[in-house]
Amino acid sequence: IKVHPADFYIGLKPATTFTQINTPFHFEMVTVTPDGKPQPARNVKVKIVQRQWHSVRKAGVDGRYEWISKHVDTLVDSMMLTGQEKPVSGQFTVKAAGYYLLTAEGQDPSGRRTLSEVSFYAVGSGYVAWEREDDDRIQLVPDASRYKPGETARIMIKSPFEKAKGLVTLEREGVLWQTAVELNGSTPTIEIPIAEKYLPNVFVSVILLQGRTSNYVFSQEGEDVGRPAFKIGYVNLAVDAGSKHARIAVKSDKEEYRPDRKSTRLNSSHVS
Repeated sequence: IKVHPADFYIGLKPATTFTQINTPFHFEMVTVTPDGKPQPARNVKVKIVQRQWHSVRKAGVDGRYEWISKHVDTLVDSMMLTGQEKPVSGQFTVKAAGYYLLTAEGQDPSGRRTLSEVSFYAVGSGYVAWEREDDDRIQLVPDASRYKPGETARIMIKSPFEKAKGLVTLEREGVLWQTAVELNGSTPTIEIPIAEKYLPNVFVSVILLQGRTSNYVFSQEGEDVGRPAFKIGYVNLAVDAGSKHARIAVKSDKEEYRPDRKSTRLNSSHVS
């Protein structure tokens, strides 16, 4: 048995996965019944929440130190919107780079709550406290789940370094293309033009290199905090193969057949 939280649902559609800091971030909101019909006159509170991670190093049972990260959510801004027959537009402006949640919450006349949530990234200068892990992996975030040939993929790098040298490679059964870059800030982005030869997918690799940042300064745990470091990340970009699809139509000579009767002809045609 499906039980709905309220007599309406909230739909959120951000205009983009990434937004620049100090630039309006646009989105659309709809309120609909459980069967998908518009449900106007429902008040919805929309909030922007910034999520950051506080990370500390903790000694384990074997004496080795490991990262412990806990996320902290901070309310940035909010507004009230009322559902209409058509999608309602709204916008926020965020001033700091990082990871954000766009949440929408409302109540039906019976007081039952409904909640929807989507996420997006703000890119720009400044340091972002990403989640820390006990390895040298970093996350690469593409701005779409699939690309068509001729489009340009925009990829954000969750960098733990304020400044680093980077090696970007495009790979599939070998290295197809490579370039060296200088990256600044915690949310640098790179652009990858998508060619038809990359069908059906291609991998992007980013290696970050940071030289020594201080002359042998040690933490309380005895760690050389200024030592050289590197990080590496991979992301798979799916490329739409629609240009390679053959559309075929198949049609029989009758709509209905009786037992012991056979089709006398089967027509097929290549559409495109």
